[in-house]
Amino acid sequence: MKRIILSFIIISLIFTISYGTTPATGTNKEKEQFTYEVNEIYSATGSKGISSITMGNNGELALYNYYEKNICIFDKEGTKIREIEVGENWDGVLTFDKYNKLYVLLQSLEKKDRQENALFKRQLRIYDTQSNILLDRAVLWKLKGTVKNLLEK
Repeated sequence: MKRIILSFIIISLIFTISYGTTPATGTNKEKEQFTYEVNEIYSATGSKGISSITMGNNGELALYNYYEKNICIFDKEGTKIREIEVGENWDGVLTFDKYNKLYVLLQSLEKKDRQENALFKRQLRIYDTQSNILLDRAVLWKLKGTVKNLLEK
């Protein structure tokens, strides 16, 4: 039994070493295209407030701007094609699924002036980027307590 296990380990090591030493290659065209798109977004909106960026299957880029409270969608050429208002004081993370629906995980910390108690909320929103429609909104959790306790968790 030990011989069988030892032989499997040796075979797996051989495969790992032989395939692990093959370097990955890319074309210069792909690198230039990605750099060009990032430069276009940077010059179109500036970098102030951008907290998340993601790319869909169709090449569209979505970015979340914390200060303007919106999501901007850019096409492959870097042209802004849509803008989705998020509202409130949310901070968010974006991702596309394989059907190009945009998922936004938002969170916020609400604290009234000079009070120790606060409310921490998380929410998941799903957008159809073709029609700018909010498809679903789910409150993941709300947590109440003191600011000190919320920051420790």
